[in-house]
Amino acid sequence: MTRSATALFSLLILLALLAAPASAQDKKTQRIYDRVAKLQESGKHDKALEMLNKSFTEALPEQARLLKVKSLVATDKAKDAFALLVEVKDSSDNIKNELAAVALKLPKHPVKVTSTPEGADVFVDGKKVGTAGGNFELVPGWHTIELMKKGYKRQTQTIFVDPAKAAFMSATLPARIGSVQVTVDQEGLKARVNGQTTALGKGTTKIEGVQAGQHKVEFVNAKGETVHTANIDVPAGGETTASFAKFGVIRPSSKGATLELIPEEGAAKKEGAEDEEKEKNELRLEPGTYTVVLREPGNYPVKGTINVKAGQDQTL
Repeated sequence: MTRSATALFSLLILLALLAAPASAQDKKTQRIYDRVAKLQESGKHDKALEMLNKSFTEALPEQARLLKVKSLVATDKAKDAFALLVEVKDSSDNIKNELAAVALKLPKHPVKVTSTPEGADVFVDGKKVGTAGGNFELVPGWHTIELMKKGYKRQTQTIFVDPAKAAFMSATLPARIGSVQVTVDQEGLKARVNGQTTALGKGTTKIEGVQAGQHKVEFVNAKGETVHTANIDVPAGGETTASFAKFGVIRPSSKGATLELIPEEGAAKKEGAEDEEKEKNELRLEPGTYTVVLREPGNYPVKGTINVKAGQDQTL
């Protein structure tokens, strides 16, 4: 026999010797499992537990653990059985399935759920159960909890409810934001949206970073007085508009024509009506009824009355 053949033969013998004790141990362990199973079949769960505890003094193999759980449940020790499974709750599907089954035999456990901002809707495993800020009674085991609030991004967490420990979930919901295009026809106003105040110029001002959802826009003058309000619904990631017009505008329909406002006898000049007595190609007036003269080159002047509405452009 060559040297290499002799070495290979020695290695095979060594492997056989190493495998033999393991095989014998496996057979011994299986005999224990069989005896425990027979004790359980005959309802002798206390003896089954005694045999398992005596036979496995260190780490429990999965099969031994499942057998022990069965006898613990049968002897009204579901809480102990659950704790035994929790030790290895992520090890295999068999353990996970048994964990779920044992959990149903236990009383529900309170779970404290809070949210920032407050008042988010709470969904447990897809079902709405209430509003954040309180305790919810849940079956021990894994649960998926979602927090939802209009104007904010949904937050989801998977938690494990262990009856031996306090259970809670807390999450901050990031705000969904959009923008508002605010249009006014005068200077000196401010817009107040959700506590945020923005100075406005005549024309359109864009207000960014507004929380999505329904809000009230307050138009405030230099005296701090609210002169107008508008309700808006800001879309997440989108834009909406709000406007306030104090004046209406009258323009002549033909090029080169002018308009002349005829003031009422004894009437005081209205705010924003400077120079209204002069001929102009545009009249900017507060709402009301006015007498106006239209002058077109080559034609006789035409006098008439017109009803002015805020924010409305009209032609004569």
